[in-house]
Amino acid sequence: DRIEEVAYIRHFVESANHLILISPRRFGKSSVVAKALSQSGRKNITVNLQQVTSVADMSAKLLREFFKVHPLERISSDPRIISEDTMSIWRLSI
Repeated sequence: DRIEEVAYIRHFVESANHLILISPRRFGKSSVVAKALSQSGRKNITVNLQQVTSVADMSAKLLREFFKVHPLERISSDPRIISEDTMSIWRLSI
């Protein structure tokens, strides 16, 4: 099923390039991208923006999906003990 299209999209997923898919509704754009992403093994989030009503709503949806992929960890009460994962997330957000 759509082997060539999945391979083409996977090429973009694994590179630093951008890809825009344009076609009418119900032609399987989301499905073929989801298949390419699952084959790539990369972490990803998917957000349906169709019913977003505000910037705050969009932000909440993005964060909800982000934290499903990167769950918060319990941080020690001792500020000298911070995991490497926490530090990498902090580096990303600075």
